[in-house]
Amino acid sequence: AFNSGRNLYTNSFISGFWFLDQLGMMALQSHQSYCRQTLMGGYYGMINITTMHVNPDYYTALLWNRLMGRKVLSAEVFETHYKNKTEAQTPQYVEDSIRVYAHCTHRWFLEKHAISKRGSITLAFINLSTHVYHTINMTGLNLGIRAEYVLQSPRRKDQHLGLHSYHVQLNGKTLRVLDHQIPVLPPNWIFDRSKKLVLPPLSYGYIVFPEAKNPVCVTPPIPGPGYPPSA
Repeated sequence: AFNSGRNLYTNSFISGFWFLDQLGMMALQSHQSYCRQTLMGGYYGMINITTMHVNPDYYTALLWNRLMGRKVLSAEVFETHYKNKTEAQTPQYVEDSIRVYAHCTHRWFLEKHAISKRGSITLAFINLSTHVYHTINMTGLNLGIRAEYVLQSPRRKDQHLGLHSYHVQLNGKTLRVLDHQIPVLPPNWIFDRSKKLVLPPLSYGYIVFPEAKNPVCVTPPIPGPGYPPSA
């Protein structure tokens, strides 16, 4: 936070890798709240004080509040390897590039999408790899359908704009504030239960599994302070 953060770092897409990881780790350590330095001001604010447009971390925080419930689950990455290679033949950094956090799904999502089934979980993920698409095989739960929220830096004519963009894409669509309104953040619903879960390089986001039937999440969700979350 020295010198009000750093332009093109704390106010751009690349900040989300750190920010989402911080949210996940703090929740694992039983922290009930996470305080950002400021909503506006400096380069670490969530709103650009000049243009009044929101920075990428704003969407990361908003989706966290809407999707991640207060019940924290155990999640880990193991047996990571390149396709057609063994784990021993795969460099350690490949496994280290994936981070995951799991919570029972927030009641906002369940009520928004009229989901009456209980046991839903939400997975927050970070793929730090610059080139590897990670195919995830989930163990210990019933997958079923899923709702994907994949955040990536924008592309224009197939040219990557870089990690330091002031904008962010949700499921391939650039998010923009129009008429002072935060855009709708719809998930990409995957109804094909056989379709593999693939995490793109240099991406982070959330995946909701409404049919997971996790026993910890079967009990009614904890409302918590500040419900319902707002934009």
